[in-house]
Amino acid sequence: MDFTVDAGRRSAAEDFEEEDFDSQYVYRNTRLKVQRNETPRARYGFSTFRGEKDYKTENVYNNQINHTQANLSLDTRPGKREASRWGMDLDYQTKRYDRSTPGDYNRVAAAPFFTQAVEDRYRYTLAAGLNRYDYLDSPSKDQNAYFVKAEGSRHLWGPRLTLLSFLKTTVEENRRALREKTKTEFMAKTDYRMERRLIRRAELRVNLGQKDTKEDGERDIDYDYRFWAAQAATHHDIDTRTDMDFTVEAVRKNYLGSYPGHNSRRIRNVWKRTLITNERARWWISSAVELKQVNFEARMDDYLRQSLELNTVYWRKEEWKSSLTLEARRYNYRAGRGKTRHYAALSFEKDYLGGKVTAAADVRYRFTTHGGQNDSEQKSVKLGVGYRL
Repeated sequence: MDFTVDAGRRSAAEDFEEEDFDSQYVYRNTRLKVQRNETPRARYGFSTFRGEKDYKTENVYNNQINHTQANLSLDTRPGKREASRWGMDLDYQTKRYDRSTPGDYNRVAAAPFFTQAVEDRYRYTLAAGLNRYDYLDSPSKDQNAYFVKAEGSRHLWGPRLTLLSFLKTTVEENRRALREKTKTEFMAKTDYRMERRLIRRAELRVNLGQKDTKEDGERDIDYDYRFWAAQAATHHDIDTRTDMDFTVEAVRKNYLGSYPGHNSRRIRNVWKRTLITNERARWWISSAVELKQVNFEARMDDYLRQSLELNTVYWRKEEWKSSLTLEARRYNYRAGRGKTRHYAALSFEKDYLGGKVTAAADVRYRFTTHGGQNDSEQKSVKLGVGYRL
């Protein structure tokens, strides 16, 4: 069981990889999550979330959200190498705006699923369900979204090559407007373990399809969009205590409507050095350098972002864990202006009663400077308690 309280200031731009406008807001969140294996056959879970947002200037988007999820599954072959599991996911969400312009709604979702797996060989899941949206002030927007999805993984040559895929098709039906549309989302990924000194692992992933921004969780605007994304990554063992990751990524989004589409390209390089590793403790430091170029349509907000991140983590096994992260981001805009953001994050976890209870705290700070004008700062605190049932 986990319970967390989270409050502070954020920017909508940070929520969505900085493709959005830099809208500032204050948030307050509480979460409760329970996940338990009742017997070797039965597994169930429950979670509830309440969040509030108050925007600094875009007050039309001030909102409160309540989200409850539950799941139950049964394994028909417990303890066997070949497992079969049947289950059901249930989801209920309400969203209320201070002003009803964006559209207050209730959402109900249900999806039965089936999973088949053979250890070290393959795993696949099939699911089908319904997402129903009821808009309180605009019944003409009421929507039924029927979906089917399949996801799976396959291991070849032992653990060396793993293939993963995901396919989801959704039919959205609006009976009042006599409108129907179909959306498809697809993902494919390969993970190849070379187990060599210079290149330990290589990954390639492709995503494409159509989605709705209200499916992105935190987003407070509602637009349909098409997208594709491609990412390649390599993982390298430099020596027994040093490793390095290198990632390149390209993303394209086209929104249906007046919201501007964009494309981005990103390169990231991470180095990690382990200073202490033994039966009692681990201590490591890491650094990351990143370049990201974003180009918008019909907006003069194109920018190049340069980032430098430093992180250190100390973990005392079965006792406590702490981490410190410092980051600087420099934005150079095509229009000539620029800004710099400085981040600092400190987190701490402590285990009690032999690891049955975990208390955690996370403090974050962000300072943004625009060359001495309109400088701003944001602070957030997250507190949590976990209990192993």
